[in-house]
Amino acid sequence: MDTIGYSLLSGAIGALIGTFLGAYLSFLRQEKSKRMSRKKAIEAIKMFSSYAKKDGTFNLANQEFNKSFNLAEKRAVLVALHKLGIPVVVSPEAGFILENVCFDKVKIDKEELKVIREQIEKGFCDQLFYIDPDTYFKENIRITTIRSLANRWITEVFSASSFDFSTNTVLYPNDWSSKYSWGEKLALAVFKMRVINGEYFNADGKPNLQRIGQLTKEVDTGLWDNCLFWDIEAYQNMLSTNTLNTQIANILQANMVSGAKEQR
Repeated sequence: MDTIGYSLLSGAIGALIGTFLGAYLSFLRQEKSKRMSRKKAIEAIKMFSSYAKKDGTFNLANQEFNKSFNLAEKRAVLVALHKLGIPVVVSPEAGFILENVCFDKVKIDKEELKVIREQIEKGFCDQLFYIDPDTYFKENIRITTIRSLANRWITEVFSASSFDFSTNTVLYPNDWSSKYSWGEKLALAVFKMRVINGEYFNADGKPNLQRIGQLTKEVDTGLWDNCLFWDIEAYQNMLSTNTLNTQIANILQANMVSGAKEQR
């Protein structure tokens, strides 16, 4: 083999070794990062467990958590902890503040914490350590805010309305819209159209409070999120398109029937 051949071969071997070594070092760094994140998450679980005595609640650990974990450590584990069931409080009013993380006043279950710890130790939650908490919790704030708005409207307006079965329409209190901003009314627009249904009212047109109560539970669990996040203009365009398609289909069908009759 000539000099050029040796040079090319040695270059190729060097490139392969460099690529493999780089990938291997990257893998080692990721594994080290995962192990550190698991360790910190487990430390947090141990800390919560220490407050479980005498029906302790998660909020009792607020001060110790913020003091024991620095910002980088919180950033690494907080989304994973929340996803696994640790009740992080993020209110629409206060927003998300990494420097002062707050937990909800929920009773601590030591057995549940054991299950969470096992999931962390086995690496089932490693992918959650890479989710940015600021983005994650800000999105949660948006979801919480819109669901809260929907439930407020159900309580203040929908449950105080009546239903006209002859026209299939809801009769709202006269002054309801004055209590809501333009942005709030836009956010509620599609949801408001979708819940116009006699199912939520008794035969006399008065609200069925049991079914309306079920509606609020469905909002809380996210069953109505698609409607709450659907832009009213996009929804109306969809309705217009469906109506146009139906009209065209009816015209085509009528022409086909007419043509068949003429051929006879």
